[in-house]
Amino acid sequence: MREKILVAGGTNSGKTLAIIQLAVMFPERRVWAFDAEGDINLTLEDMGLELPNLTVKNVKPDWAQLTVDYKAAKEILTPDDWCCFDMLGVFWDLAQN
Repeated sequence: MREKILVAGGTNSGKTLAIIQLAVMFPERRVWAFDAEGDINLTLEDMGLELPNLTVKNVKPDWAQLTVDYKAAKEILTPDDWCCFDMLGVFWDLAQN
């Protein structure tokens, strides 16, 4: 998978849209997104977009499942693909338990 990029910003600053834009700009690449709040699918629906190269994993408060999903992403994604985490603070909280 590609380099890790941290996109920070306040509410409605475009972080979720940045993840969607990766899939739009690089249709030949896979974008795998872990979404802690379900915003990616809602935004896709609002925009009327269906992106076959974008996989969204909605994260539940279950560290074991997140670990399984991340390992699955690592097995599938190539160095030209993207792995994204939307709402990193939620993942930090999850890792503490």
